[in-house]
Amino acid sequence: MKAQEQARIVAAGQTNGVFNECTPSGTNRCPMSSFGGRKTIVRPGGQTSCLDSSGGEYAFLVTPGDTDKLLFYLQGGGACWDPISWAIGACTKNITFAFDTSGMRSGKGMFNPSNGENVYQTFTIVEILYCSGDGHVGNTTRNFTDSSGDGYRKPQVGYQNVKAALDWTLANTDAKLSQLTITGDSAGALGTQAWANSLLQEKFKYEKANVIVDSYAAYFPPDTTAPTIQSFGACDLPIFTQAQQTLCTDGVLTVPMFMSQTIQGNPLVPFAYLQSKADLVQRGFYDLIWFTYVLQGRTSEQNWLGISGPDFYSGTNELFQVYNEFSNFAVFYVDGETHTFTEMDWYYTAGTLGSTSGSPHNQPPMYEWVNGFTEGDGCPGSQCNSQLEGNNADSTEYCDQQLFPKSCSVSTAPAREVQ
Repeated sequence: MKAQEQARIVAAGQTNGVFNECTPSGTNRCPMSSFGGRKTIVRPGGQTSCLDSSGGEYAFLVTPGDTDKLLFYLQGGGACWDPISWAIGACTKNITFAFDTSGMRSGKGMFNPSNGENVYQTFTIVEILYCSGDGHVGNTTRNFTDSSGDGYRKPQVGYQNVKAALDWTLANTDAKLSQLTITGDSAGALGTQAWANSLLQEKFKYEKANVIVDSYAAYFPPDTTAPTIQSFGACDLPIFTQAQQTLCTDGVLTVPMFMSQTIQGNPLVPFAYLQSKADLVQRGFYDLIWFTYVLQGRTSEQNWLGISGPDFYSGTNELFQVYNEFSNFAVFYVDGETHTFTEMDWYYTAGTLGSTSGSPHNQPPMYEWVNGFTEGDGCPGSQCNSQLEGNNADSTEYCDQQLFPKSCSVSTAPAREVQ
């Protein structure tokens, strides 16, 4: 192998092992076969970028595994949609922090290579690091200002970052996968929802696939979803249909709009949501989005003191009711305020009773429920723990009667025409 084609080994911290590092150049496209089985940092260059380039070039991470099995993971890390969210640091801005907080570096959750309960041990794993602050859908340039008042033009190109990782993945995995899991946490869960239809319908071929949405239901304050998507420059992205692009341009596209079509249009694929009933971080971003829009006079909801746990839970229940009409949708509700599971240690202790409390004897723990989408027939039913009968607007200790009980099944019939 030529010297310029060799992957350079770099230390990744005393407790996190060693990563290869590879930058495509010339005829060397960083093939996975050159990684020697090691976890590898790939720096694709091109149009990729972080909001803050001081930490280095954009990169994604790869754990080599079976080339017919793929875990495609979109990392989370907040969002920056306006000068206020930028100024207070509401998103990950540079690649150094993204790498330091990555699941692949920590080796936790779905990335744990030694836990026998992890069904992804033999999978090729691609983790799309997140430093664009746009839910992985940005394709614009921002004019942000720092604390001194100096203005900066910042490329917000999460779409290009995912596309670069996707192009590499398609070139280094089998033309038809036996198993595909598309997932992500927090802002990566938003990206998972936005990218899912394009990945399932246009990019990957597979025998079996599932989509796991970890801890971002996309419950937004009134009048804020569509303009936020617009602000990221996402309206003309090919991951959206022509009709969705028009709705986005018109300022009315919401996540439930395109996700309803995605779930309905992929009846062979189960869509599973992991969600804490009173997720503290999702509530915090709900409040921050509301606050920034009120300051700009862009929302009709003016009198708001912060969303409570019960109110947030009620709102996500209403959102999930939209998806619940589809047989291939399921949700796993966790009691409490925990945010994200799939790249955390508590992925293996979480259950309907809490992030460290497991589930009652008649319900599976979270990891076992998620495993069910990859193993066997792959569509476990929705799960929730209830201490109260009926719906109670002042509590989270109930299971919405319009969501539970709910079985899950995939269909071999053609998808119904989506209006």
